[in-house]
Amino acid sequence: MTNAHHTLTRFNRPDGLRDLIRATVPPEWRTGPILGIAPHTDVLVAKAVTDGSALELALRPGHGPRRVRLGLRRLIPRRTYRATGAIAPTVVADEPGEGIIEVDLEIALNADRR
Repeated sequence: MTNAHHTLTRFNRPDGLRDLIRATVPPEWRTGPILGIAPHTDVLVAKAVTDGSALELALRPGHGPRRVRLGLRRLIPRRTYRATGAIAPTVVADEPGEGIIEVDLEIALNADRR
C-alpha cells in the first residue's frame, strides 16, 4: 500500500489523491472530450487528459505496430476538431457528439538497448 501511495504522489497532480478520495475532479474532466472506444489489447492508453475542449492521448501498441480505430465521445456536435497524429488531419463530430479517428501505432525503440 505504501508503494502505491508513493507512486500516486510521483505521477499524480497536486491534491490528486485527496480529490480521488473525496470524488471531486475538475469540471473540465466531467464535460470535456473523452476516449470512449479503444480496441482492448491492441492499444494501451498511457494518458488520456482533457482540458474541457481538447483531448491529449498517449498511446502504445499492445501487439506490435498496427492501425487502430478510436472512438471519441463528448464532442460538440457538428464541430470539426484537429486530430494531430491521426491518419486524417481532422474529425467532425456527429449529432450525438461522437467521432472516429484512426491512428498508426508504432513500437518506440530504446536507443540504449543492447
